[in-house]
Amino acid sequence: MQIAHEIAPNDPAVERSWISTLPGKERLESVKAYLGMPGFHDEEETKQMTEYLELLKTTVEKPVHACRLVSKVEKTETKLVTVYAERRRMPGIGLRYGVSMPEGRGLSVKLNGRNFSLLLDTGAGGIIVSRTVAETSGLTRISSLRFGGVGDKGLQRGYTAAADHIRIGELEFQDCVVVVSDNPSLANTVGLIGADVFGNYLIDIDYREMRLKLSPLPNRSEDNVVPQSLNGEAEELGNSEDDEYGATEQPSLSQESKSSASDSNAPLRVSKNRYRDRYIAPEMADWTKVFRFGHAMLVPTYVSDSKAMLFELDTGAFANTLSLRAGLKADNVVSDNGVLRVKGLSGEATTVYSGKATLRFGHFQQTDPGIVILNLSKVSDSTGTEVSGFLGFAMLRLLEVKLDYRDGLVDFEYEPKPVRR
Repeated sequence: MQIAHEIAPNDPAVERSWISTLPGKERLESVKAYLGMPGFHDEEETKQMTEYLELLKTTVEKPVHACRLVSKVEKTETKLVTVYAERRRMPGIGLRYGVSMPEGRGLSVKLNGRNFSLLLDTGAGGIIVSRTVAETSGLTRISSLRFGGVGDKGLQRGYTAAADHIRIGELEFQDCVVVVSDNPSLANTVGLIGADVFGNYLIDIDYREMRLKLSPLPNRSEDNVVPQSLNGEAEELGNSEDDEYGATEQPSLSQESKSSASDSNAPLRVSKNRYRDRYIAPEMADWTKVFRFGHAMLVPTYVSDSKAMLFELDTGAFANTLSLRAGLKADNVVSDNGVLRVKGLSGEATTVYSGKATLRFGHFQQTDPGIVILNLSKVSDSTGTEVSGFLGFAMLRLLEVKLDYRDGLVDFEYEPKPVRR
């Protein structure tokens, strides 16, 4: 990052990433300088970076919300719970056939002693809750932020807040940062918990058995420690540079149920050990290599006879989804405007299509007769690369999904048997 900054100091993406490597006080001054550079940012980014500057001012002289484990847990598992959505319809089938969307899968999470069922969302980063949840659990507000996603109402307001205590199964954490939406409800659910929260573990989401299993990542020669903190967006406020894994981007929301994704361009905090070569353990030689952009796991996916495209692995999106460009590979495409309601964090999408396409990823392929087609340009812009679609829960629930965030590896297992509820 230092070399990139020296070579291209006028590149906005490079500058933001370089700023993220700096300790707190230096980062604060660099963000001020960044905001003063003409032509670097548009109106929306200026608002976001200004709010990020206020966050730094608020926290730079205060103790870091480190979100440390109260007790060390090397291996654990916990039950998945059913999370029912409010007033949602099934994308790709939805209102056209009058079929209500079924439930999603989540985790029981205690925030300051109050229990909530949060949707387990591989498309989200960190823990994001509604304003109602924040008020009920007594979270302490830290600083404002903006986020957005699919829809036509632009960026929405929210804020970061501190939780004194978080418990997820056997995992207990203290002094953590979560993201709060200013809306009383959050895209039809009380909140989300990103799978990246558990990114210091090897993650096994077994939808067939309704279990989340966490086990140690394969040992590198330099790795021999039990995770000490909650991974993910909450660590972004930290000023330390010796964490084994830093947080991803400024707290943001991903596609949730019907395509909500972050438009945040706030800088990353990068620990000194964050970027390392991928390690593939012998027992994981046949896992699928993916590209990780912050919390997003992008899986090489083929649409019918296309070349490989990048699809986000998103258990918070009910249906498989194509971008408008990827939708050119679909058959039987029809407009669902006014029929199929697709709502994200920025309101409803006004242009919605559906069609038929065969998706190939990992060791599997599936023909989807009702795949949703949307404009995902905002998702691509916020991610930093073209996102051609989402692999959604309706398909992923048939599989056992294994994730290695550290090395950018995923694996899918399928065993035909009745799905537990």
